[in-house]
Amino acid sequence: MARRTGTRAGTRMPRRTPEETRDLMLRAAVDLIRERAWASGDEVLAAGLAHLRLTQVAERATAIMREQTGDAGATAITTGAIYQQWPSQAEFQIDLLFHIAELQATLVPGLTESVAQFRLAESEDLPLETLLMRLMEEVHRHYREDPLFRV
Repeated sequence: MARRTGTRAGTRMPRRTPEETRDLMLRAAVDLIRERAWASGDEVLAAGLAHLRLTQVAERATAIMREQTGDAGATAITTGAIYQQWPSQAEFQIDLLFHIAELQATLVPGLTESVAQFRLAESEDLPLETLLMRLMEEVHRHYREDPLFRV
């Protein structure tokens, strides 16, 4: 029986670097947490990282990778790939927590348009306090709509 290599033509996909595998796993985990945050109650959110199974992360990472490459038959990512990156589930969860914090620390999408509002406000003599309040409302709305904020 021939061994399946994961692609239609029987050739292997290029190997991912450890950094690419790490980023893929963290992205998959964040996707799963976001979905749970939208669909679950506060008790699940309180333990959002504890309820995340590495098998689910590997399955989601495989789906992401297959979508990105357009190869539905590409070799699946296994939990072994996770353990090559992190020695334990706890260490994965710690790294994931810092990854989520980094995502939350990035600027709000569309904030660059808000910077343009500063120039507009100056030309319209809009009080700086009013402009800052609008900007803070936009930031607050963004974070409240992002389920990771609740995690």
